[in-house]
Amino acid sequence: ADARRAAALADGSAGAALALGSADVAEARARATRLLGAATLRDVGARLAVAKDVVGKPELTRQELAAVLRMASSLTRDLAVVHAGADRGGLANGDAADLVDRLAAAVPPDTARRAFATLDRGLAALERNAGIK
Repeated sequence: ADARRAAALADGSAGAALALGSADVAEARARATRLLGAATLRDVGARLAVAKDVVGKPELTRQELAAVLRMASSLTRDLAVVHAGADRGGLANGDAADLVDRLAAAVPPDTARRAFATLDRGLAALERNAGIK
């Protein structure tokens, strides 16, 4: 299960997946959870402060940032599964079903959809600017 999550976070790159340890996956999930939790905050300034704290760290590498965004995206897909009442066997983060349930209770479906779109745009921007230093 850890290998599958690492591969997903590494966007299919075997080398990058091997470089991600289980601690990295756990850290990405913790950061992604905080990021998604912030999506429910009404105050835009508070949401931005959480986002800056979670992903705006200068010590985060591009690969680590991408892993956090991919994990958040994976969690939002799981929220869609729970919100739709679909088979929970389809959860990408089945090992964290309790976390997914807590997020699903806190993050309304429309907020989860907007978060997924925002994460997708963030990942696209990160990939588009991959060669820029």
